[in-house]
Amino acid sequence: MRIIPVLIIVAIFFLVDIYIYRSLGKTNTKRWVKLLFPISSLVHLTVYTLYFLMFAKGQLYAPYLMNLLVGITFLLFVGKLFTVIILLSERIGNVLLFFRNWISPKRQTVLPSRRKFVRNVSLGTAALPFVSGIFGLIIGKYLYKVNEVKLKSKKLPKAFAGLRVVQISDFHAGSFDWFEQVKEGMQMINDLKPDLILFTGDLVNNRTNEVLPFQELWTNLEAKYGKFAVLGNHDYGDYVPWDSEKEREENMNQMKRFYSETGFKLLMNEHQMIDIEGEKIALVGVENWGTGRFPKYGDLPQALKGIDEDSFKILLSHDPDHWKFEVKSFPTPIDLTLSGHTHGAQFGVPIPFKGKWSPASWRYDYWRGLYQENDRNLYVNTGFGFLGYPGRINMAPEITLFVLDEA
Repeated sequence: MRIIPVLIIVAIFFLVDIYIYRSLGKTNTKRWVKLLFPISSLVHLTVYTLYFLMFAKGQLYAPYLMNLLVGITFLLFVGKLFTVIILLSERIGNVLLFFRNWISPKRQTVLPSRRKFVRNVSLGTAALPFVSGIFGLIIGKYLYKVNEVKLKSKKLPKAFAGLRVVQISDFHAGSFDWFEQVKEGMQMINDLKPDLILFTGDLVNNRTNEVLPFQELWTNLEAKYGKFAVLGNHDYGDYVPWDSEKEREENMNQMKRFYSETGFKLLMNEHQMIDIEGEKIALVGVENWGTGRFPKYGDLPQALKGIDEDSFKILLSHDPDHWKFEVKSFPTPIDLTLSGHTHGAQFGVPIPFKGKWSPASWRYDYWRGLYQENDRNLYVNTGFGFLGYPGRINMAPEITLFVLDEA
């Protein structure tokens, strides 16, 4: 367990609770309501310490009760942040009013009734994200949604017209707490009768053994022309303090065996030609290619070696930043790039006439759905699983079905 990040998180919890408690201190809010805030900080400390200890011991996948506790404490904290924002806005308003009174001879004051109204609104607002978050915590994370995308290309060989390609991404096996729901989601993939199944990385959170309870589900996935996968940033075990390099290597070897035993071809900076009636397209797979703190192991030039430039190509690359910084301007055109990684932040807000907004848009220019530039396509899948907050709020776990056709 990395103790410094835990201490920082807990310190933030305490500071937020102390600020709210002090802000309510001069009001007639009942004492037991005020005390709930510092007491809840102790709950945060207990739950998150147990959570990190559990994963430090290599828990295969998360118990339902622990996910529920972590989710509820997270939602409480988000609700408190809303409260702090409103209380701070009132403070800022009071400061502005002070300067106005200083400049203007006509003095204005803030009525006590207004202060009471603002504080009551702040407490009420805290309940809104909590209620919607509880739904996402218990139900939303397993409401799998199939998104169908029809794509046409002049380069697609005639024999591939109507090809059904299913993409899944970001399984994050170590987060699941309800096996039967995961099983239903995997069955939905087979129900689509895919010709190809393509997985774009993050099979686990940290260790390969997290996915072993789900091995039969992966083995049972069926695709007429094969199943293929690439690695995501979580699949390398980079976030685990291994006892030795040998242990780390064995974890990766176990990952490779898992894919082999379940019938998946793991593409590591390489490609595979798919042949139908003598015509071919190229499936290209690169290792994780990220920016910032995310590893950059991908080698696109290596993966493309030996492919005819005019061939229709599908690239599997976990991080959509790869498309932004290399793929979309690469001399060899890639017709369709499939990525994941963003999860759509597992949170979305519907915007009238504009679709959906997510905090993921602050970090990624390409974070959800289909993007098209200069006859090159990128699709970012929002993920099958979840990580961190053990739920999804208006950002359904996704299974994507592509139907390819000639232009």
